Order: sequence, then structure tokens, then C-alpha cells
Amino acid sequence: MSEALGGLALYVNGPRGPALGGAWAFEEGCELGLHPLDGGEGGWLFGPSPEAPVAGLSPSGVVVVGLRLFPALEPVPGAVPGCEALRALLALPDLASMRASIETTALTDGRCWMLSDGEAFLGFEQLGAERILTRVGAKTSHVHANFCFDPSLRQREREPRPPTSYRRLELASTLYVQRQPDTVGGVAEFFDAVEVASFPSGEGRAGALFAVEIHSRRILWRSRADRPVSILRASPQP
Repeated sequence: MSEALGGLALYVNGPRGPALGGAWAFEEGCELGLHPLDGGEGGWLFGPSPEAPVAGLSPSGVVVVGLRLFPALEPVPGAVPGCEALRALLALPDLASMRASIETTALTDGRCWMLSDGEAFLGFEQLGAERILTRVGAKTSHVHANFCFDPSLRQREREPRPPTSYRRLELASTLYVQRQPDTVGGVAEFFDAVEVASFPSGEGRAGALFAVEIHSRRILWRSRADRPVSILRASPQP
């Protein structure tokens, strides 16, 4: 199963309402796709395969983005991979049930979870069976990379942490202040600007992206850096 080498996630709330998305760097030759969610009309998974999503849109309109984190401890019995947990989240009916699932499901790895239904936003950091709710509230923007912000969880991260994640976040923080993205298109352009600034040679850039304008369910996605951005408007749940 192909795992992301690094990534960045961003939530904003602008004139067209909230938008949430992520960008990921994968091994060369790995192409990400948009896959219909089994049994859920209007639901979509984004990842190398339907079995290994990194983000998605549930049939009820909740957007979930998962950036991989790296716990130092061995997984507890009954833990599941983060990609499996993400698929399970997207099958749930609403944001409240997704929050409850994150708070009770142990992972074999780790995730920075970012979730929004257009009315509320939640940010979690999770390493194995330990998780912290790091952000609540729909109005404030939030950016995250592949390492924990919470001091207690940082002590449980695997060393060394990916240096590219620090570079991404440093440039992302600067460029966010300069560009102030507040639409789904601005989110996609922000990801590209951060990657170009962080990796001038092109090597290591997060070229795959997924971003959703939550109220309209307008999805922007790109399978890899040398492909154009595609647009899909997901159908609402009947």
C-alpha cells in the first residue's frame, strides 16, 4: 500500500463558505484518483486506491482530510490503519458520529484529522490510541503538516520527524499571511505556491491535491503534479 511521503492541509471560511483540502507527495509513479464511496450516493474517496484514501467527501456532505503522523510506540490491540479509519468515517451519517469514532478508535499509525460539514470544523491530532482535539470552530482558518503541534503528543512521535514537513509549514505560514486564500480555488493555488517555494527543484513536491467547497460540494482534484486540476460537483444525498 502506497503511503504519502508528506503533505499539507488547509481549512478556510470565505465569501462562498468553508473550503477544506489537502496536498500530498507520493512516491514516483503513484497516481491518485477520485473514487465513488461504496454504497453512498454522492460520497467520494481520494487516494491511490479506494482502499487507501487520504481524504474524502461523505454522502451527507462532511469533508475529511487525513495527514499521516508517525507514532513512536507500538500499536495497541485492535488498532486499525488510518486509511481504514478514514473509510469508516466517511460511511458515518454526520460530523458528531465521526468525532465519536475518532475519539474511540485506535490507529496502527497516526493522523492529523481535519473535518467539516460546512457549519462546524474539527481538528484532531492522533498517534495510535492517543488523540487531542486541537481545533474547534468554523470561522478560523487552520493549516497543518505532517507533525504534531500538541506538546504532549510530540513526545510520542517517532524521531527524526520529516524535515520537509517543517519546511512546508514554515512557508505555508508565511504565504498564508501574504495570500489570504478564502475560496476553494485559492486553497488549490495556495498548495501549489507553498510547494514551489518549499521545493524549488521540483523534487519532493506535493503534486496531488483535493479541495472541496463544502456548501456547493464543488471538488477540485489533481492526481499528480503534471496533470491538470479537474472539477467535479458531487450530488447531494437524496
